[in-house]
Amino acid sequence: MKNKEEYKDYDTLCLAEISQTNEINRMQLERDAVRMQILKHPDTHTRVEGSFKNDNGRFKVTTTARMNRKIIKRDYEEIKDNIPEQLSPFVLTLTLDKKKLRALEEANPELHLYCCRAIEETPGKVGVSVEESN
Repeated sequence: MKNKEEYKDYDTLCLAEISQTNEINRMQLERDAVRMQILKHPDTHTRVEGSFKNDNGRFKVTTTARMNRKIIKRDYEEIKDNIPEQLSPFVLTLTLDKKKLRALEEANPELHLYCCRAIEETPGKVGVSVEESN
């Protein structure tokens, strides 16, 4: 780690962060507008889902479309018994209710510790947000 005196002053760093973030956002908007024009161009073809390679000789433009899907729990409950298990496209997953875990830590520390035997924790990415105070 660098010594404190090797860093720029804090105000300069914060102003640089704000400036760079604004520039990135501006450039992203411009890029999105160009991509939208490319998608609307008659020489660009897409699929409803999946990728499609467009090659006009000079440029290769690949479009990728995604289809978002979610399970409608009420309807799933009605049909699940009529689907053979080996053919079912549904996968039931085990998830962690973090809000309940935190509440359990307060209400019953012993049970919380017991539950933590089955939970792996790794630190996530630390976010930085800088705004000018007015």
